[in-house]
Amino acid sequence: MQPVALRAGLVCLAGMAIAALASGAAPPATLELEEVSVKGTQERERRRAPDLNVGLQSEILVQHEGLARFVVRIFMKDGELPLEFSFRRSSNARQRVLRGGTLRPAFDQPIPLLKRVQATDPPRFLLQSNVDESDGLPASLPFGPQASLVNVDYLRLREFEDESGIKLPVAIHPQTRRCEAFTLLDDRRENPNRFVLLADSMVACRRIERRREGDLIFADSVPEPLRQAVRDAYGPIAVGASNRLGSESGLVFVALWADSPHKGFRFEQSWNRNSLLLFNGMAWQQGAGADQQEALREAFMADQIERRFRQTDAPGMFTMAANRYLLGLFTADQARDVHGWLVEALPGWIAGCAVDLRNPARIAAAQGSISSIDCGMVLQFVYDAVARASPAKRASLYDTWRRLLDEAHRRDESGAKQAAFLASSEQARRIAQGLLDGSVDWTRFAVDLGELGVRLRVDQTAPHPVISVLALTHFDD
Repeated sequence: MQPVALRAGLVCLAGMAIAALASGAAPPATLELEEVSVKGTQERERRRAPDLNVGLQSEILVQHEGLARFVVRIFMKDGELPLEFSFRRSSNARQRVLRGGTLRPAFDQPIPLLKRVQATDPPRFLLQSNVDESDGLPASLPFGPQASLVNVDYLRLREFEDESGIKLPVAIHPQTRRCEAFTLLDDRRENPNRFVLLADSMVACRRIERRREGDLIFADSVPEPLRQAVRDAYGPIAVGASNRLGSESGLVFVALWADSPHKGFRFEQSWNRNSLLLFNGMAWQQGAGADQQEALREAFMADQIERRFRQTDAPGMFTMAANRYLLGLFTADQARDVHGWLVEALPGWIAGCAVDLRNPARIAAAQGSISSIDCGMVLQFVYDAVARASPAKRASLYDTWRRLLDEAHRRDESGAKQAAFLASSEQARRIAQGLLDGSVDWTRFAVDLGELGVRLRVDQTAPHPVISVLALTHFDD
């Protein structure tokens, strides 16, 4: 069995399955579809971590609506089991099954773990489907008669300090996107969305795996008009992102919660570049209108860009700025208005960065990194301007990031680090150095950018520089 990442009591689930879903971003009004071809793209698949060796200490049964039964085995690397345990996360759907079949809510209260009866009478739990949790997303969503999507965060236990996790006998691996038996190691991070698609057999799981459409996996409950609306929104965005930044594999689980007390849809990021798209209510039976389609495109754009920058620096200002700049660039690019976007946005970034660089404490705390989002956005723009300044290369920041992400993947790293980005262009590094150490002279900065076809007017009479954009020669659409 191969592991991914979790941490609490090691939990092995055997039998059928459980279920859950996700929300969006924001682009311009009119989008033009991109041709459906991905140039020279090879999917970046992730390697698995080594397996975890632990011994079986006890087991708990978790049942799903009386049909799916999960044997949850608690493991510890060494030492004795505690006298009691509790779940890390409260749930409205989780109930304890007492003798005789009586159900009692199982929230945070400690549960005794008696060694003398654990082998013959282990604690039993029921995790119900389509029950509203505090975040508005069910812990369990049916995905078909033999599979469900479950947020395994609701199965994590509190008491275990040593390495531990959850073993899944039949599930779709979050990294390889294939049906496997594997272990989810608990990384102890506060990540509330850990959705995993479980099935009651390898045959059933592979049937679902074969139904995958690119990154999309639809639950049986999603009607065809809504499926087509999702495909129409997803296709051009996924192709455009892959053409520009290289392919980055992930999964988007798409489900309909017909009896939801909520409206609209949720697009929520899960772990390992997977996401959940949940449609609430019966109003989606006829598909999606124009405004809803636009909102879906915005959500897919945000997901496609951000999945390429997950887990880069945990994330720091550099990663957040890179993600935000490329999302803005891609959004404006889809609307054929990169020039207009930058004319409006660049003066604000520079003004915000100038204010930030007047705070020596923040610069010192950044320790040679970017100290604010605004400075990070200006940094990305400088590298973009340098890349575009050579008409012969016909390059842009997309090309820089695509190369860096490919190199990082070959080193089995998740995302490209700031040092690699800064080293990708000596000219851009020289121009942008003041953004890192606080020594920037905005007048000199404007002169340097002028050599790249970026003409700025700098007014330094105000308390902070006032910038006007006069020309962006190589940013014409």
